[in-house]
Amino acid sequence: MKNILIAIAALAALALAPASHAGVVEMLPSATVVTQSATQAVASPEAFDISGISQAAIWATATNTGTAGSLVYRIQRSPDGTAWSSDYLQVTQSVSATSQAVSRLPIASDDLVGIEWLKLHSIISTTTAGVSSVSSVLLAH
Repeated sequence: MKNILIAIAALAALALAPASHAGVVEMLPSATVVTQSATQAVASPEAFDISGISQAAIWATATNTGTAGSLVYRIQRSPDGTAWSSDYLQVTQSVSATSQAVSRLPIASDDLVGIEWLKLHSIISTTTAGVSSVSSVLLAH
């Protein structure tokens, strides 16, 4: 009986423990194609609560069919989830010619001070020929 009470108390403590903010979320609702030297807005971007988080990174997966260049991921920030910045936090992924790239792109901790929400706004391609297909943009925090 004592072991059952201890087990019930342990389960109750787990159920009542505050949820951790650490985790990984997909910021890109669906695969996106970005043509050379263009900006592609993210359709229906989802906002993510990062309150209490001081470190984060973007994990991006892209397939490039053209020349070498880079993909710039523009992220909007908000202190409250309603007012969104017009200046974007940007992280850059280098892409080789005709290849696939999976990259970890750290976000500077100073860029997260006072920020409680993030959402992926757009992706910019600097390649001069071909297209890049971005299949996943993960926010790890």
